[in-house]
Amino acid sequence: MRKLFCTIILFFIFAIAAIADESKDDSVPPGMEVIVINKVRHVVPKGTKVKTEGGVTVLEGRNEYIAGRFETMDIRIRTLEANEKKFRSDIKLLKETIEVLQTQCQLIELDAGNFFDASN
Repeated sequence: MRKLFCTIILFFIFAIAAIADESKDDSVPPGMEVIVINKVRHVVPKGTKVKTEGGVTVLEGRNEYIAGRFETMDIRIRTLEANEKKFRSDIKLLKETIEVLQTQCQLIELDAGNFFDASN
């Protein structure tokens, strides 16, 4: 009877522990993500690479991650700068075109005014 009682108590303890484990806060800090490797949860920065080397799963190291992020940001910055340069030249071209069109409109208005003055 005593063994049965101990078994029931242990069963309830493990059941409560399992329920408590499932209900714990699973919030992940901003900029982080959860990677599950071999049923083990790892909270790592977003974009961390996972490699398998010789049957061993290895997470990307801090220095590798930072270097990769800087390289990615550098590429993005260069792309943004190139786009900005193109947009600036496009805006300059549009301004010049507007000035030419305004000049042409003024000339047309003058010609139209002269036409109506001459016909009177």
